[in-house]
Amino acid sequence: MKTFKYFTIALIALSFLFACEPEEEIVPDVQVKENITSINLEAKTIQSVLDGPPSIELSWESGLQNQAGFVVERSPNDSTHWQEIARLGKQATSFSDIDLPQDASGFYYRIKAIEQGDIPDAFKIFIPVFIPYAFIAPPSELTVTASSATVVELSWQDNSNNERGFIIERCLNGNTWSKLNSVRTGTTTYQDQGLQANTKYFYRVLAFADNPRDRNNPNKSATSDAVEVTTPWRQCLTAGSSHSRNFTFNGNCEMVNVLINGNITMLNGTLRLVNSNIQGNISQFGNGSIEVVFDSEQEGNESKVKGNLIEYGNGSILITGSNIEGDLNEYEDGDISINDDSKVVGNDPFRTYIINEAGSGNINIGNSNLFAHIGEKDGGNIFILHDSNITGDIGEQNDGNITIRDSQLRVSKIGEQSIGDVIIENSFINGQVSFGSFYLGQVTSISEEGTGSLRVSLSNVDANLSENGTGNIDIRHESKIGKESSPKNVSEADGGNVYLRDSSVITGNLAESGYGSLYLDNPSNIYGNFSAN
Repeated sequence: MKTFKYFTIALIALSFLFACEPEEEIVPDVQVKENITSINLEAKTIQSVLDGPPSIELSWESGLQNQAGFVVERSPNDSTHWQEIARLGKQATSFSDIDLPQDASGFYYRIKAIEQGDIPDAFKIFIPVFIPYAFIAPPSELTVTASSATVVELSWQDNSNNERGFIIERCLNGNTWSKLNSVRTGTTTYQDQGLQANTKYFYRVLAFADNPRDRNNPNKSATSDAVEVTTPWRQCLTAGSSHSRNFTFNGNCEMVNVLINGNITMLNGTLRLVNSNIQGNISQFGNGSIEVVFDSEQEGNESKVKGNLIEYGNGSILITGSNIEGDLNEYEDGDISINDDSKVVGNDPFRTYIINEAGSGNINIGNSNLFAHIGEKDGGNIFILHDSNITGDIGEQNDGNITIRDSQLRVSKIGEQSIGDVIIENSFINGQVSFGSFYLGQVTSISEEGTGSLRVSLSNVDANLSENGTGNIDIRHESKIGKESSPKNVSEADGGNVYLRDSSVITGNLAESGYGSLYLDNPSNIYGNFSAN
Protein backbone atom coordinates (compact mmCIF):
# COMPACT_ATOMS: atom_id res chain seq x y z
CA MET A 1 0.00 0.00 0.00
CA LYS A 2 1.22 3.50 -0.82
CA THR A 3 1.83 5.72 2.16
CA PHE A 4 1.96 9.54 2.29
CA LYS A 5 4.74 11.57 3.80
CA TYR A 6 3.94 15.19 4.67
CA PHE A 7 5.99 18.25 4.00
CA THR A 8 4.99 21.83 4.74
CA ILE A 9 6.24 25.02 3.09
CA ALA A 10 6.14 28.31 4.97
CA LEU A 11 5.10 31.06 2.58
CA ILE A 12 4.95 34.83 2.95
CA ALA A 13 3.09 36.62 0.12
CA LEU A 14 4.24 40.20 0.47
CA SER A 15 4.13 43.36 -1.69
CA PHE A 16 2.80 43.00 -5.22
CA LEU A 17 5.12 44.83 -7.60
CA PHE A 18 3.81 45.92 -10.97
CA ALA A 19 5.36 46.83 -14.29
CA CYS A 20 4.56 49.95 -16.33
CA GLU A 21 3.07 47.69 -19.04
CA PRO A 22 0.08 45.42 -18.31
CA GLU A 23 1.73 42.02 -18.48
CA GLU A 24 2.29 39.12 -16.13
CA GLU A 25 5.33 39.50 -13.93
CA ILE A 26 6.90 37.45 -11.14
CA VAL A 27 7.17 39.65 -8.06
CA PRO A 28 10.47 38.91 -6.30
CA ASP A 29 10.05 40.94 -3.08
CA VAL A 30 10.41 38.04 -0.63
CA GLN A 31 11.00 34.38 -1.38
CA VAL A 32 10.75 31.89 1.48
CA LYS A 33 12.97 28.84 1.06
CA GLU A 34 13.03 25.86 3.42
CA ASN A 35 15.96 23.50 3.04
CA ILE A 36 14.51 20.17 4.17
CA THR A 37 17.25 17.57 3.79
CA SER A 38 17.00 16.78 0.06
CA ILE A 39 14.00 18.98 -0.76
CA ASN A 40 14.12 22.75 -1.45
CA LEU A 41 10.75 24.52 -1.51
CA GLU A 42 10.10 28.07 -2.77
CA ALA A 43 7.05 30.30 -3.17
CA LYS A 44 6.54 33.43 -5.28
CA THR A 45 3.59 35.72 -5.73
CA ILE A 46 2.40 36.21 -9.33
CA GLN A 47 0.50 39.42 -10.16
CA SER A 48 -1.48 39.75 -13.39
CA VAL A 49 -2.42 43.37 -13.97
CA LEU A 50 -5.00 42.45 -16.59
CA ASP A 51 -6.62 39.53 -14.82
CA GLY A 52 -6.92 41.10 -11.37
CA PRO A 53 -6.07 38.93 -8.35
CA PRO A 54 -2.61 37.45 -7.99
CA SER A 55 -1.79 33.77 -7.86
CA ILE A 56 0.73 31.91 -5.70
CA GLU A 57 3.36 29.75 -7.35
CA LEU A 58 5.00 26.84 -5.55
CA SER A 59 8.24 25.30 -6.76
CA TRP A 60 10.59 22.70 -5.39
CA GLU A 61 13.68 20.66 -6.13
CA SER A 62 13.35 17.06 -4.87
CA GLY A 63 16.22 14.73 -4.19
CA LEU A 64 13.81 11.87 -3.57
CA GLN A 65 14.13 8.79 -5.76
CA ASN A 66 11.06 6.67 -4.97
CA GLN A 67 8.06 9.00 -5.12
CA ALA A 68 5.19 8.14 -7.46
CA GLY A 69 3.93 11.73 -7.52
CA PHE A 70 3.00 14.76 -5.43
CA VAL A 71 -0.17 16.09 -3.82
CA VAL A 72 -0.59 19.84 -3.17
CA GLU A 73 -2.91 20.83 -0.29
CA ARG A 74 -4.15 24.20 0.95
CA SER A 75 -5.79 25.20 4.22
CA PRO A 76 -7.62 28.52 4.68
CA ASN A 77 -6.58 30.39 7.81
CA ASP A 78 -5.58 27.38 9.92
CA SER A 79 -3.50 24.21 9.70
CA THR A 80 -6.18 21.55 10.18
CA HIS A 81 -8.75 21.87 7.39
CA TRP A 82 -6.60 20.75 4.48
CA GLN A 83 -8.03 20.56 0.98
CA GLU A 84 -6.35 18.79 -1.90
CA ILE A 85 -6.02 21.26 -4.79
CA ALA A 86 -3.74 19.36 -7.17
CA ARG A 87 -2.33 15.90 -7.83
CA LEU A 88 0.87 15.96 -9.88
CA GLY A 89 3.19 13.47 -11.56
CA LYS A 90 6.49 12.30 -10.16
CA GLN A 91 8.49 14.70 -12.35
CA ALA A 92 6.55 17.77 -11.18
CA THR A 93 8.60 20.61 -9.68
CA SER A 94 6.09 23.50 -9.60
CA PHE A 95 2.43 24.43 -9.24
CA SER A 96 0.50 27.70 -9.66
CA ASP A 97 -2.52 28.23 -7.43
CA ILE A 98 -4.70 30.61 -9.48
CA ASP A 99 -8.07 29.92 -7.85
CA LEU A 100 -7.59 32.00 -4.72
CA PRO A 101 -10.63 33.21 -2.72
CA GLN A 102 -10.52 37.01 -2.66
CA ASP A 103 -12.01 37.22 0.84
CA ALA A 104 -9.31 35.07 2.46
CA SER A 105 -6.76 36.63 4.77
CA GLY A 106 -4.13 33.92 4.32
CA PHE A 107 -3.30 30.31 3.56
CA TYR A 108 -1.27 27.30 4.61
CA TYR A 109 0.24 25.03 1.96
CA ARG A 110 1.86 21.64 2.12
CA ILE A 111 3.18 19.16 -0.40
CA LYS A 112 2.95 15.41 0.12
CA ALA A 113 5.16 12.93 -1.66
CA ILE A 114 3.40 9.71 -2.66
CA GLU A 115 5.85 6.94 -1.79
CA GLN A 116 6.88 3.83 -3.59
CA GLY A 117 9.42 2.87 -0.96
CA ASP A 118 10.75 3.78 2.45
CA ILE A 119 11.34 7.49 3.19
CA PRO A 120 13.37 8.54 6.27
CA ASP A 121 11.33 9.83 9.20
CA ALA A 122 13.06 13.22 8.88
CA PHE A 123 10.54 14.09 6.14
CA LYS A 124 7.34 13.42 8.05
CA ILE A 125 6.01 16.54 9.82
CA PHE A 126 6.91 20.23 9.84
CA ILE A 127 5.13 23.04 11.70
CA PRO A 128 3.13 25.18 9.24
CA VAL A 129 3.46 28.96 9.08
CA PHE A 130 0.68 31.39 8.15
CA ILE A 131 0.74 32.96 4.64
CA PRO A 132 -0.70 36.53 4.60
CA TYR A 133 -2.79 37.22 1.52
CA ALA A 134 -5.07 40.09 0.50
CA PHE A 135 -6.25 41.19 -2.91
CA ILE A 136 -6.42 44.99 -3.34
CA ALA A 137 -8.39 46.21 -6.34
CA PRO A 138 -6.34 48.79 -8.27
CA PRO A 139 -7.64 52.33 -8.85
CA SER A 140 -8.87 53.27 -12.33
CA GLU A 141 -10.03 56.17 -14.52
CA LEU A 142 -7.01 58.31 -13.70
CA THR A 143 -7.27 61.83 -15.17
CA VAL A 144 -4.42 64.34 -15.17
CA THR A 145 -4.80 68.05 -15.99
CA ALA A 146 -2.22 70.86 -16.02
CA SER A 147 -3.95 73.79 -14.30
CA SER A 148 -0.91 76.06 -14.74
CA ALA A 149 2.71 75.95 -15.88
CA THR A 150 3.75 74.53 -12.49
CA VAL A 151 0.68 72.62 -11.17
CA VAL A 152 -0.97 69.35 -12.25
CA GLU A 153 -4.30 68.06 -10.85
CA LEU A 154 -4.92 64.28 -10.53
CA SER A 155 -8.15 62.37 -9.83
CA TRP A 156 -9.02 58.66 -9.89
CA GLN A 157 -11.69 56.10 -8.97
CA ASP A 158 -11.31 54.08 -5.75
CA ASN A 159 -12.19 50.43 -6.48
CA SER A 160 -11.00 48.80 -3.21
CA ASN A 161 -12.52 48.56 0.25
CA ASN A 162 -9.46 47.39 2.17
CA GLU A 163 -6.75 49.92 1.25
CA ARG A 164 -4.96 52.07 3.81
CA GLY A 165 -4.18 54.69 1.20
CA PHE A 166 -2.89 55.40 -2.31
CA ILE A 167 0.60 55.92 -3.70
CA ILE A 168 1.11 58.43 -6.52
CA GLU A 169 4.06 57.72 -8.82
CA ARG A 170 5.60 60.02 -11.44
CA CYS A 171 8.23 59.79 -14.15
CA LEU A 172 9.55 61.84 -17.07
CA ASN A 173 10.02 59.10 -19.65
CA GLY A 174 7.16 56.65 -19.06
CA ASN A 175 9.55 53.95 -17.79
CA THR A 176 11.55 55.00 -14.71
CA TRP A 177 8.98 55.51 -11.96
CA SER A 178 9.49 56.99 -8.50
CA LYS A 179 7.15 57.57 -5.59
CA LEU A 180 5.83 61.12 -5.55
CA ASN A 181 3.62 60.97 -2.44
CA SER A 182 0.95 58.93 -0.63
CA VAL A 183 -2.55 59.90 0.53
CA ARG A 184 -5.02 58.44 3.03
CA THR A 185 -7.73 55.86 2.39
CA GLY A 186 -10.74 57.15 0.48
CA THR A 187 -8.79 60.02 -1.10
CA THR A 188 -9.28 60.29 -4.88
CA THR A 189 -7.50 63.56 -5.77
CA TYR A 190 -3.99 64.98 -5.58
CA GLN A 191 -2.28 68.24 -6.62
CA ASP A 192 1.34 68.12 -7.82
CA GLN A 193 3.04 71.51 -7.44
CA GLY A 194 6.41 73.09 -8.25
CA LEU A 195 6.71 71.59 -11.74
CA GLN A 196 8.70 72.81 -14.75
CA ALA A 197 6.90 74.69 -17.51
CA ASN A 198 6.59 73.04 -20.92
CA THR A 199 7.59 69.61 -19.54
CA LYS A 200 5.99 66.22 -20.13
CA TYR A 201 5.13 64.19 -17.00
CA PHE A 202 3.70 60.68 -16.58
CA TYR A 203 1.55 59.66 -13.60
CA ARG A 204 0.04 56.44 -12.19
CA VAL A 205 -1.67 55.52 -8.90
CA LEU A 206 -1.86 52.30 -6.83
CA ALA A 207 -3.56 51.29 -3.59
CA PHE A 208 -1.75 49.82 -0.59
CA ALA A 209 -2.69 47.99 2.62
CA ASP A 210 -0.93 46.90 5.81
CA ASN A 211 1.32 43.85 5.69
CA PRO A 212 1.19 42.13 9.11
CA ARG A 213 4.54 40.42 8.54
CA ASP A 214 6.53 43.49 7.43
CA ARG A 215 5.32 47.00 8.24
CA ASN A 216 7.98 48.51 5.98
CA ASN A 217 6.69 46.66 2.91
CA PRO A 218 2.91 47.14 2.55
CA ASN A 219 0.81 45.00 0.25
CA LYS A 220 0.12 46.84 -3.00
CA SER A 221 -2.42 46.67 -5.79
CA ALA A 222 -1.73 46.81 -9.48
CA THR A 223 -1.23 50.32 -10.82
CA SER A 224 -3.75 52.35 -12.73
CA ASP A 225 -3.04 53.05 -16.39
CA ALA A 226 -0.27 55.60 -16.86
CA VAL A 227 -1.40 59.03 -18.06
CA GLU A 228 0.80 61.77 -19.53
CA VAL A 229 0.43 65.53 -19.46
CA THR A 230 2.56 68.47 -20.68
CA THR A 231 2.61 71.64 -18.63
CA PRO A 232 2.05 74.88 -20.57
CA TRP A 233 4.65 77.58 -21.09
CA ARG A 234 5.36 80.10 -18.35
CA GLN A 235 5.40 83.70 -19.63
CA CYS A 236 8.79 85.35 -19.09
CA LEU A 237 7.32 88.82 -19.67
CA THR A 238 3.89 90.25 -20.33
CA ALA A 239 2.77 89.69 -23.92
CA GLY A 240 3.02 92.81 -26.07
CA SER A 241 5.39 94.61 -23.67
CA SER A 242 8.53 96.62 -24.54
CA HIS A 243 11.75 96.86 -22.52
CA SER A 244 15.15 98.56 -22.75
CA ARG A 245 17.33 96.53 -20.42
CA ASN A 246 19.08 93.17 -20.06
CA PHE A 247 17.23 90.15 -18.66
CA THR A 248 18.26 86.93 -16.88
CA PHE A 249 15.80 84.01 -16.61
CA ASN A 250 15.87 80.60 -14.93
CA GLY A 251 13.52 77.81 -16.01
CA ASN A 252 11.49 77.25 -19.17
CA CYS A 253 9.64 80.38 -20.28
CA GLU A 254 8.07 81.98 -23.34
CA MET A 255 7.78 85.52 -24.71
CA VAL A 256 4.97 86.52 -27.08
CA ASN A 257 5.15 89.73 -29.13
CA VAL A 258 7.78 91.26 -26.84
CA LEU A 259 10.35 93.95 -27.80
CA ILE A 260 13.66 93.98 -25.90
CA ASN A 261 16.55 96.36 -26.49
CA GLY A 262 19.11 94.40 -24.52
CA ASN A 263 20.65 90.99 -23.98
CA ILE A 264 18.96 87.84 -22.64
CA THR A 265 20.71 85.26 -20.44
CA MET A 266 19.14 81.87 -19.68
CA LEU A 267 20.74 80.21 -16.64
CA ASN A 268 18.75 77.02 -17.13
CA GLY A 269 15.75 75.92 -19.15
CA THR A 270 14.42 76.66 -22.63
CA LEU A 271 13.69 80.16 -23.92
CA ARG A 272 10.95 80.36 -26.56
CA LEU A 273 10.51 83.62 -28.49
CA VAL A 274 7.21 83.92 -30.36
CA ASN A 275 6.69 86.86 -32.74
CA SER A 276 9.20 88.87 -30.70
CA ASN A 277 11.94 91.39 -31.53
CA ILE A 278 15.24 91.15 -29.64
CA GLN A 279 17.94 93.75 -30.26
CA GLY A 280 20.78 91.99 -28.45
CA ASN A 281 22.51 88.68 -27.82
CA ILE A 282 20.84 85.56 -26.40
CA SER A 283 22.91 83.11 -24.30
CA GLN A 284 21.85 79.80 -22.76
CA PHE A 285 24.19 78.28 -20.13
CA GLY A 286 22.34 75.27 -18.67
CA ASN A 287 20.10 72.48 -19.86
CA GLY A 288 17.65 73.93 -22.31
CA SER A 289 17.28 75.29 -25.82
CA ILE A 290 16.78 78.57 -27.66
CA GLU A 291 13.68 78.68 -29.88
CA VAL A 292 12.86 81.62 -32.14
CA VAL A 293 9.56 81.01 -33.92
CA PHE A 294 6.68 82.61 -35.79
CA ASP A 295 3.15 81.61 -34.78
CA SER A 296 0.37 82.95 -37.01
CA GLU A 297 -2.20 82.31 -34.26
CA GLN A 298 -0.42 84.68 -31.86
CA GLU A 299 -0.23 88.47 -31.98
CA GLY A 300 2.70 90.13 -33.73
CA ASN A 301 4.86 89.56 -36.78
CA GLU A 302 7.72 87.15 -37.43
CA SER A 303 10.41 87.02 -34.76
CA LYS A 304 13.64 88.96 -35.24
CA VAL A 305 16.93 88.79 -33.41
CA LYS A 306 19.67 91.31 -34.15
CA GLY A 307 22.48 89.71 -32.20
CA ASN A 308 24.21 86.39 -31.63
CA LEU A 309 22.59 83.19 -30.34
CA ILE A 310 24.88 81.07 -28.14
CA GLU A 311 23.97 77.69 -26.65
CA TYR A 312 26.62 76.57 -24.11
CA GLY A 313 24.76 73.49 -22.79
CA ASN A 314 23.29 70.37 -24.36
CA GLY A 315 20.24 72.08 -25.79
CA SER A 316 19.47 73.03 -29.37
CA ILE A 317 18.90 76.19 -31.37
CA LEU A 318 15.65 76.24 -33.37
CA ILE A 319 14.77 79.01 -35.85
CA THR A 320 11.34 78.74 -37.51
CA GLY A 321 9.92 81.41 -39.85
CA SER A 322 12.14 84.10 -38.30
CA ASN A 323 14.96 86.53 -39.15
CA ILE A 324 18.39 86.43 -37.51
CA GLU A 325 21.15 89.02 -37.96
CA GLY A 326 23.96 87.37 -36.05
CA ASP A 327 26.01 84.24 -35.47
CA LEU A 328 24.58 80.95 -34.20
CA ASN A 329 26.87 78.84 -32.00
CA GLU A 330 26.10 75.53 -30.29
CA TYR A 331 29.02 74.24 -28.20
CA GLU A 332 27.75 70.87 -26.96
CA ASP A 333 25.67 68.06 -28.52
CA GLY A 334 22.46 69.83 -29.50
CA ASP A 335 21.24 70.55 -33.03
CA ILE A 336 20.93 73.79 -34.96
CA SER A 337 17.73 73.81 -37.04
CA ILE A 338 16.69 76.62 -39.40
CA ASN A 339 13.52 76.13 -41.41
CA ASP A 340 10.17 77.43 -42.70
CA ASP A 341 11.40 80.43 -44.69
CA SER A 342 13.80 81.66 -42.03
CA LYS A 343 16.63 84.08 -42.86
CA VAL A 344 20.11 84.50 -41.48
CA VAL A 345 21.18 87.59 -43.38
CA GLY A 346 21.96 91.23 -42.70
CA ASN A 347 22.26 94.43 -44.71
CA ASP A 348 26.06 94.39 -45.01
CA PRO A 349 27.17 92.49 -48.16
CA PHE A 350 30.62 91.94 -46.69
CA ARG A 351 29.30 90.52 -43.38
CA THR A 352 28.91 86.76 -43.54
CA TYR A 353 27.53 85.21 -40.36
CA ILE A 354 28.72 82.00 -38.71
CA ILE A 355 26.57 78.94 -38.01
CA ASN A 356 28.73 76.68 -35.89
CA GLU A 357 27.91 73.35 -34.20
CA ALA A 358 30.95 72.35 -32.13
CA GLY A 359 29.56 69.14 -30.57
CA SER A 360 28.07 66.00 -32.08
CA GLY A 361 24.72 67.53 -33.03
CA ASN A 362 23.42 68.12 -36.54
CA ILE A 363 22.82 71.25 -38.57
CA ASN A 364 19.44 71.11 -40.33
CA ILE A 365 18.48 73.79 -42.86
CA GLY A 366 15.21 73.61 -44.77
CA ASN A 367 13.48 76.13 -47.03
CA SER A 368 15.55 79.03 -45.72
CA ASN A 369 17.88 81.77 -46.94
CA LEU A 370 21.30 82.05 -45.29
CA PHE A 371 24.22 84.39 -45.91
CA ALA A 372 26.52 82.49 -43.60
CA HIS A 373 29.39 80.06 -43.29
CA ILE A 374 28.22 76.68 -41.93
CA GLY A 375 30.50 74.44 -39.87
CA GLU A 376 30.10 71.19 -37.91
CA LYS A 377 33.14 70.04 -35.91
CA ASP A 378 32.45 66.81 -34.05
CA GLY A 379 30.64 63.96 -35.79
CA GLY A 380 27.28 65.53 -36.60
CA ASN A 381 25.75 65.85 -40.06
CA ILE A 382 24.87 68.89 -42.17
CA PHE A 383 21.56 68.77 -44.06
CA ILE A 384 20.60 71.51 -46.54
CA LEU A 385 17.19 70.60 -47.91
CA HIS A 386 13.93 71.78 -49.49
CA ASP A 387 14.71 74.80 -51.64
CA SER A 388 17.24 76.42 -49.35
CA ASN A 389 19.53 79.20 -50.55
CA ILE A 390 22.99 79.36 -49.00
CA THR A 391 25.78 81.88 -49.59
CA GLY A 392 28.96 80.93 -47.73
CA ASP A 393 31.33 78.05 -47.06
CA ILE A 394 30.21 74.67 -45.75
CA GLY A 395 32.55 72.44 -43.74
CA GLU A 396 32.25 69.18 -41.76
CA GLN A 397 35.41 68.22 -39.85
CA ASN A 398 34.75 64.93 -38.08
CA ASP A 399 32.89 61.86 -39.40
CA GLY A 400 29.56 63.40 -40.40
CA ASN A 401 27.95 63.73 -43.83
CA ILE A 402 27.10 66.81 -45.88
CA THR A 403 23.80 66.35 -47.71
CA ILE A 404 22.54 69.00 -50.16
CA ARG A 405 19.17 68.22 -51.70
CA ASP A 406 16.68 70.31 -53.73
CA SER A 407 18.58 73.52 -52.97
CA GLN A 408 20.62 76.36 -54.49
CA LEU A 409 24.02 77.27 -53.15
CA ARG A 410 26.41 80.12 -53.86
CA VAL A 411 29.52 79.00 -52.06
CA SER A 412 33.27 79.29 -52.33
CA LYS A 413 34.08 75.94 -50.72
CA ILE A 414 32.37 72.76 -49.52
CA GLY A 415 34.58 70.37 -47.56
CA GLU A 416 34.29 67.12 -45.58
CA GLN A 417 37.54 66.26 -43.78
CA SER A 418 36.95 62.83 -42.24
CA ILE A 419 34.99 59.63 -43.01
CA GLY A 420 31.65 61.19 -43.98
CA ASP A 421 30.18 61.59 -47.47
CA VAL A 422 29.33 64.66 -49.53
CA ILE A 423 25.96 64.08 -51.25
CA ILE A 424 24.52 66.56 -53.77
CA GLU A 425 21.09 65.72 -55.22
CA ASN A 426 18.81 67.75 -57.50
CA SER A 427 20.62 70.96 -56.59
CA PHE A 428 22.29 73.92 -58.30
CA ILE A 429 25.66 75.14 -57.04
CA ASN A 430 26.56 78.47 -58.60
CA GLY A 431 30.13 79.61 -58.99
CA GLN A 432 29.25 83.29 -58.86
CA VAL A 433 29.04 84.45 -55.24
CA SER A 434 27.27 87.82 -55.09
CA PHE A 435 25.07 89.93 -52.86
CA GLY A 436 22.75 92.15 -54.87
CA SER A 437 25.04 94.14 -57.15
CA PHE A 438 28.17 93.18 -55.20
CA TYR A 439 30.36 90.45 -56.71
CA LEU A 440 32.05 88.61 -53.86
CA GLY A 441 34.02 85.89 -55.61
CA GLN A 442 33.76 82.53 -57.33
CA VAL A 443 33.37 78.99 -56.04
CA THR A 444 36.66 77.12 -55.83
CA SER A 445 36.10 73.50 -54.79
CA ILE A 446 34.00 70.72 -53.32
CA SER A 447 36.23 68.23 -51.56
CA GLU A 448 36.11 65.06 -49.47
CA GLU A 449 39.38 64.56 -47.61
CA GLY A 450 38.77 61.31 -45.71
CA THR A 451 37.40 57.87 -46.47
CA GLY A 452 33.92 58.98 -47.49
CA SER A 453 32.58 59.39 -51.01
CA LEU A 454 31.48 62.35 -53.09
CA ARG A 455 28.19 61.75 -54.94
CA VAL A 456 26.47 64.11 -57.39
CA SER A 457 23.04 63.32 -58.83
CA LEU A 458 20.62 65.38 -60.96
CA SER A 459 22.64 68.52 -60.21
CA ASN A 460 24.59 71.35 -61.84
CA VAL A 461 27.78 71.99 -59.94
CA ASP A 462 29.99 74.90 -60.99
CA ALA A 463 33.01 73.80 -58.94
CA ASN A 464 36.05 71.58 -58.98
CA LEU A 465 35.46 68.19 -57.35
CA SER A 466 38.22 66.36 -55.47
CA GLU A 467 38.37 63.24 -53.34
CA ASN A 468 41.72 62.89 -51.56
CA GLY A 469 41.02 59.82 -49.42
CA THR A 470 39.93 56.28 -50.25
CA GLY A 471 36.31 57.07 -51.15
CA ASN A 472 34.73 57.22 -54.60
CA ILE A 473 33.48 60.04 -56.80
CA ASP A 474 30.13 59.13 -58.37
CA ILE A 475 28.56 61.53 -60.91
CA ARG A 476 25.22 60.32 -62.26
CA HIS A 477 21.72 61.13 -63.56
CA GLU A 478 22.56 63.86 -66.08
CA SER A 479 24.62 65.93 -63.70
CA LYS A 480 26.96 68.58 -65.05
CA ILE A 481 30.27 69.69 -63.54
CA GLY A 482 31.25 73.22 -64.60
CA LYS A 483 30.22 75.25 -67.62
CA GLU A 484 31.56 75.47 -71.15
CA SER A 485 32.56 79.05 -70.41
CA SER A 486 34.06 78.06 -67.05
CA PRO A 487 35.30 74.43 -67.13
CA LYS A 488 35.70 72.57 -63.84
CA ASN A 489 37.88 69.57 -63.09
CA VAL A 490 37.36 66.29 -61.21
CA SER A 491 40.21 64.49 -59.43
CA GLU A 492 40.61 61.44 -57.19
CA ALA A 493 44.02 61.22 -55.52
CA ASP A 494 43.96 58.00 -53.47
CA GLY A 495 42.38 54.55 -53.66
CA GLY A 496 38.83 55.40 -54.70
CA ASN A 497 37.17 55.04 -58.09
CA VAL A 498 35.53 57.65 -60.32
CA TYR A 499 32.16 56.91 -61.96
CA LEU A 500 30.69 59.06 -64.75
CA ARG A 501 27.33 57.73 -65.93
CA ASP A 502 23.76 58.45 -67.02
CA SER A 503 24.76 61.12 -69.60
CA SER A 504 26.56 63.23 -67.00
CA VAL A 505 29.18 65.75 -68.17
CA ILE A 506 32.53 67.03 -66.91
CA THR A 507 33.47 70.26 -68.69
CA GLY A 508 37.12 70.16 -67.58
CA ASN A 509 39.69 67.42 -66.92
CA LEU A 510 39.27 64.12 -65.09
CA ALA A 511 42.26 62.62 -63.26
CA GLU A 512 42.60 59.46 -61.15
CA SER A 513 46.09 59.75 -59.64
CA GLY A 514 45.77 57.06 -56.97
CA TYR A 515 45.31 53.32 -57.35
CA GLY A 516 41.60 53.47 -58.19
CA SER A 517 39.92 53.11 -61.60
CA LEU A 518 37.77 55.17 -64.00
CA TYR A 519 34.33 53.89 -65.02
CA LEU A 520 32.98 56.00 -67.89
CA ASP A 521 29.66 55.36 -69.66
CA ASN A 522 30.65 57.77 -72.42
CA PRO A 523 34.21 59.19 -72.48
CA SER A 524 33.12 61.89 -74.95
CA ASN A 525 31.19 63.53 -72.09
CA ILE A 526 34.54 64.64 -70.67
CA TYR A 527 35.31 67.87 -72.51
CA GLY A 528 38.90 68.05 -71.26
CA ASN A 529 41.50 65.33 -70.81
CA PHE A 530 41.19 62.24 -68.61
CA SER A 531 43.84 59.97 -67.20
CA ALA A 532 44.32 57.18 -64.67
CA ASN A 533 47.41 55.56 -63.12
